[in-house]
Order: sequence, then structure tokens, then C-alpha cells
Amino acid sequence: MDDVLRTARRKLLAGQTDDLHHMLKSEKPLDEQTHLFNEMFDQVIFDIYPDFIDEVNTLLLPDRKFTISTPGQLSTELRILAGLRLGVDDTATVARILRLSHNTIYTYRNKLRSRAIDRESFDNDMRSLDLR
Repeated sequence: MDDVLRTARRKLLAGQTDDLHHMLKSEKPLDEQTHLFNEMFDQVIFDIYPDFIDEVNTLLLPDRKFTISTPGQLSTELRILAGLRLGVDDTATVARILRLSHNTIYTYRNKLRSRAIDRESFDNDMRSLDLR
């Protein structure tokens, strides 16, 4: 983001307002930052909870368990669950952190609950995984 701000300041000082406007309309800087954030977030989750996916899978129906297609990388669903595991369960906060809509978070959460052995206690079970 420092590079983006530096470039924006430089364009503003140079009077390149059309370029600045185009740059600010672009989602590319945010997409790049989101990608970097996701990589770091995934790494931190695996550092804190090395068995995160195995632990999540203990709460899921046998035919609905997660598998990792790319080692060290979480899916959006798993990032939402990681947030819940960390105690971030407010939909608005999760949506803002992951740059997703409230509806997307709500939909993913419902899909995740449908995979659970105990749908009613799934969120609480996720929060208390490390207390087991």
C-alpha cells in the first residue's frame, strides 16, 4: 500500500489527475494486497494451528470433509472458519477482512453448517476446538 500511496501522491503533485483517477478506480492494488494478506493469513493459521484442517474435519460429516488442493493455502471457506476459530464471528468484520460481501459470508456459513455433524452447535464447536 505504501507504493500505491507514493504513486498517488506523485501523480497528484504532477497534475496527472486522469491517471490518478484511473489508478484509483482500478481494483488491481486491492486485489494484490488481498492476495498477499491471504497468503500471510494462511501461513499464520498453519503456524498457530498446524492441524487446523484435520481438526475442522472432526466436526464434519465423513463425506463432506475438506481436502487441500494446494498445500499451505486455505480456501475461502476455511479462511472463514479460521476467523471463527480466532474468535472473529461478526459477519461484517469477516466480510471486510476477506473483501467479500455480507451475503457471500452468510452463504458460506450456511454451506459450512450443512456439512457439520452437529449443525446447531457447529460455530461453538469451531471456537472450542483447542479446548477439547
